[in-house]
Amino acid sequence: MRYNTATGQLTSVDVPDDGTYAYTYYPTTGHVDTVTGPAGTTAIQTLWQSDLPVATIATGPVPGRVDVTGTVWRTATTWTGWWWGRHA
Repeated sequence: MRYNTATGQLTSVDVPDDGTYAYTYYPTTGHVDTVTGPAGTTAIQTLWQSDLPVATIATGPVPGRVDVTGTVWRTATTWTGWWWGRHA
């Protein structure tokens, strides 16, 4: 794991036999913006309204979007999880 020495935020994680996953953050809030991995993986981006996550968008082999409506998650595609990684 690597961290930004100025902010203390996690910047990347090396996963054995898989690759490196990188994290970016919104500069004004410090919330996670995107998580991206090696080629062949699904990347996710979280959209925020103040301190509340309102949607997560996935791109890559398993694209889709998950929106928050109240306290219930609804899916816009068949992607329904908070999981990303290689798909065999």
